[in-house]
Amino acid sequence: MELIGIVLAAGDSSRMGSPKALLRYQGGSFAQVILDRMAEAGISRRILVLGRNHDAVIQDGCLGGVTGLMTVVNPDPDRGQLSSLQAAVLQLVEEGNELPSALVALVDHPTVETQTYRTLLHAWQSRGGAAVYLSRCRGKRGHPIVVGADALARVLDLPATAQMREAVHRPGVERIDVEVSDIGVNRDVDTPGDYEALLRPGRS
Repeated sequence: MELIGIVLAAGDSSRMGSPKALLRYQGGSFAQVILDRMAEAGISRRILVLGRNHDAVIQDGCLGGVTGLMTVVNPDPDRGQLSSLQAAVLQLVEEGNELPSALVALVDHPTVETQTYRTLLHAWQSRGGAAVYLSRCRGKRGHPIVVGADALARVLDLPATAQMREAVHRPGVERIDVEVSDIGVNRDVDTPGDYEALLRPGRS
């Protein structure tokens, strides 16, 4: 079984005031840092889901050095994160191959460490591809998560306006907590204040 990476970055970033995918962090954009860390962890095939700001992200050139990347546009990102995941799954279905499992990350979680992606990958490899694997730090679940192939296929059965948690907590879906020491799994960067705190010396 294959595990691919999916980064959800289709939101309008209305609270931030500019596309979060393009915000700079540790020498790259949020999107680039996340995609590179996935690759470092051993996830070579990745999908970046964009929304209305897709032209700005592509034209920025921040993804020029990212190999093994496919970009998908969510035509109606106002429906929420699940609709972005569904856009990625539909693209995979159109390829005509068996659906893989997916490591799903959010673009507003740029501080997640390479080791966390690697830990989730190893958990998935050791237990199989049917379950959902949830990163958890200090007793609190966060992102990224791994959605097994069976659960990923069932994502398309939900309305696009459903919440992501409805895909994770559906009856019959096994959920496995994966403990990590990375506080980045629970650190989202949604506002200019969050971003300023991220860039403050000693806080990244």
